[in-house]
Amino acid sequence: MKLEVTHEYDCSSAEFYRLFTSKGFHKKKFAACGARKIKVLEESRSDDGFSITVDREMPAEVPGVLKSLVGEWNRVKQTENWEDLGDGEYSCELIFEPEGVPIEVSGTMNVMPDGDACVNQIEMTFICRIPLVGKKLAAFAAEDAENTLDAEFDYISAQLD
Repeated sequence: MKLEVTHEYDCSSAEFYRLFTSKGFHKKKFAACGARKIKVLEESRSDDGFSITVDREMPAEVPGVLKSLVGEWNRVKQTENWEDLGDGEYSCELIFEPEGVPIEVSGTMNVMPDGDACVNQIEMTFICRIPLVGKKLAAFAAEDAENTLDAEFDYISAQLD
């Protein structure tokens, strides 16, 4: 299952990147979106990029058929590898490692200028190879991710005001 989301922000792409790569931003963002037990495991910066790995627990309102596969709270390790492509464009590889949930999740974010504003294009892929319920689990995870991305958009927009 594939999820594609585009968010527009009233700031330059450079300002968006500065916010996303600022110290403490991810912990605050994830907490505002309902996560708990948030830990930054690794964080590094270079002239042309930024990398961060965050471990957290996320709530999930799981449909009955999936309750044996997904708990009410799920631990997720998320790695973001950002690269400054120049000319105000930034690319991020997303790697998700859900603990104890039989699903593979990966994605990208691409931030680019749009006049005085910027656009963040997010693509995520969800794969679950379990017979019968695999497609339902992938669809649930995609819907849950879209809800989280909407909450992140609200949080990020408020930080940019």
